[in-house]
Order: sequence, then structure tokens, then C-alpha cells
Amino acid sequence: MVLTTEQHEALQLARNILEKAGLLNSPPGSPVSEVTRLKDLYHSKVELLPLPKSSSIIYHPPASTSFSSEAIFRRENRVTSKTTTQKIVKHNRFAVVEFPETGESEKEAVAHIFPVSSEQEFDPKLNLQYSIWGKHGSHENVTCYLLRDRETSMPPKCHQFKAECKSTSI
Repeated sequence: MVLTTEQHEALQLARNILEKAGLLNSPPGSPVSEVTRLKDLYHSKVELLPLPKSSSIIYHPPASTSFSSEAIFRRENRVTSKTTTQKIVKHNRFAVVEFPETGESEKEAVAHIFPVSSEQEFDPKLNLQYSIWGKHGSHENVTCYLLRDRETSMPPKCHQFKAECKSTSI
């Protein structure tokens, strides 16, 4: 999808309006992922509640689930052929996680799962607000064993992005 200058300016204006209204709170992505995100927000079935102007909606993620020793033995905690996780958190599709749960040590990982649709571009980095721009990297065409294709029940090929937090909050 190629956007004209006018379309790009409209997208920026829409983003600014939604941020001021508290409906969008994420770093800017590519223009295509922005359009997809705005379409998803527009078409989502959100129950509108009367809120005082001073309130803000804060997402409270569910608690993480630790893998049992039996699940680890069955390798259910395998993320890729080279990595594993000790805990998993399953979020809602439009959730914006301000401070994603991390492991208690450098060796402990917490996987954050967001529902996606193969028909729409989706960038999960837009769902995380914390400073993830410390050490990071990515790999294309990686089999992700934590996820399953709805039609085949097989692990899909993914674009893997790994990042460390830039700083911590105490």
C-alpha cells in the first residue's frame, strides 16, 4: 500500500486525535501498520461507557502463567528451536502494555502473546510501551512453537524480534 501525502497527513491527524482522546497510546509504526491499527480500532466491538473527562483507561494485563516441570519436559515452553520461555502472558488484541512483565533474572524470559489475523499487518512492538530499545535484533522465517495456525494447528513461520529493556523502573 502506497499512501499519498494527503493520506499520510490524514493518518497523522487521526493518530493525534486518538492519542488526545486516550484511544491510542503507542509509538508510530510504518504507515501500513498504522492504517491497519486504525482500521482494527474502528471496527472493534468496544462497549462505550460514560467516563469522566479526567479519567483514563488503563490496561491491567493478566498474570503470567509459569510452565510446569511436566510442560517443560514436553518442551511446551519452546519459543523457537533455540529459545525457551519460563512464563507466558496472553493479552487482548488491542491491549497496550505499559510495563510488560519480564523475568526475575537475565536468564528468565516471559513471552507476551497477542492475537493476530493473517489478513492484516500486525506489529506487536506497537502494543508495548516500555523502552525496549536496548540490545535487540530480529530473524525472518523462524518457526514459533508457542503459536498455532488456526487451520493446520501447526507452528507458523514468524518474524522473531527479541529485545531487552533499556532501563528499569523501581
